[in-house]
Amino acid sequence: MVFPGFVSRLPAGLLTALLLAGTHAIAANDARILTLDDAIVIALERNTALRQARNNQAISEVGVREAWMRFVPTFDVSATGGNFYDDHEDDTRSIGIGATSNLVLFDGFRDVTALRIARLGEQSSGLNLQRLQETTVLTVVSQFLALTQSLRQLTVQQQNLATALELQRQIEIYVETGDRARADLYTQQSAVASARLSVLDAERGIQLARLELLNTLQLERNAHYEFEAPEEEGPALLQADSTTDSDVELDTLIVRALARRTDFQAQHAQVEAAEKGIRLSRPSRWPTVSLSAGYGSAYIGSSPLDFRDQLDLNRGSSVALNFTVPLFRFDSTRLAVRRAELQLDNARIALAQTRDDIELQVRRAWLDYNSARERYKVVEIQQQTAQLALETTQERYQIGAATLVELSQARASFLQSESALVNARYNLIFQRTALKYFVGDLDIP
Repeated sequence: MVFPGFVSRLPAGLLTALLLAGTHAIAANDARILTLDDAIVIALERNTALRQARNNQAISEVGVREAWMRFVPTFDVSATGGNFYDDHEDDTRSIGIGATSNLVLFDGFRDVTALRIARLGEQSSGLNLQRLQETTVLTVVSQFLALTQSLRQLTVQQQNLATALELQRQIEIYVETGDRARADLYTQQSAVASARLSVLDAERGIQLARLELLNTLQLERNAHYEFEAPEEEGPALLQADSTTDSDVELDTLIVRALARRTDFQAQHAQVEAAEKGIRLSRPSRWPTVSLSAGYGSAYIGSSPLDFRDQLDLNRGSSVALNFTVPLFRFDSTRLAVRRAELQLDNARIALAQTRDDIELQVRRAWLDYNSARERYKVVEIQQQTAQLALETTQERYQIGAATLVELSQARASFLQSESALVNARYNLIFQRTALKYFVGDLDIP
């Protein structure tokens, strides 16, 4: 499983909701069921940013192969032909055929440096791709949880509307019997209208959350999907691991993040590549040594020999060892070195900034997670207390010891606590995942 912390321990009862697109409804068996794991796998395959990052990774691999090709000898075949005229306007035809090969034996370590830079670029691209995958996973988790949270909130608001309608019917009876003033009925009708508006807002929130998730997954907007919500209750939700354990010190998490974050490692590779870029741009004091070889023949039209005999007679070959010593390269070399030095300075600045950002992100995520954890505990107690208060008020109302107003207030408090518990639960799940992401402990399938 992708998230052993909460995806692999789904309870038997799952929150599912069929989200309809447009105005036409279809049967539930026509909908495709998507779990959080399914959504993550789809996003990793189809997300536009990831597809572009994979292309960039492939381009960097091509760059490494190109750097390798500098160590391979070249081989060329040539043929030349023409007519030559002398002062007497005689036409002489000639044909030359040959093959040449050249191999650079030593280039002042420039080819070696270029290969190392290409490998570092490939390494950086791979690390950035991995970090983008982690970012995509976090985005999918956030959007999936937002969608299922909206579905839960819709259920709460529907319950609130049903309770308000029931109370309105009760008040209507009391008004008809003269036990309640008509102003109470008007007040309750306003409360019913407000509850209906809350239901509409919740439905709109579902549609917006659905569109955002489908856009990230690159799925058809008009298709029909049924989403299974990852759900945890009680101790399972509060269970800690090596990242979220309250005994783990913040400084330990920061050190772990600096060791595991792939974006930080990619920035290190870019700094190293920039350092080697300075060496590559500087003029080499070493000579360039190359080995060349050639073989060919020629045909001259003025010769009495035929074509085949001339080619056989005029055959020749050559082998040469070439030395090239750089003496002066004008001002372009100095400018190239200056450019490389500035690029190195920018890479080091970016590395320092990335380090500061990681420390800030981990500290903020650690605080957010612990705050969400404590908030969930408090809200859970509030929900349990509100439920007990509602049950007690219902019993008192049945025996005439409580008024309808007291009962409606108890119901409203319970529904509010239910809504707060839904928010706290999904916020805790997300904050735990976010902490893993910022520390670099997020698993990628």
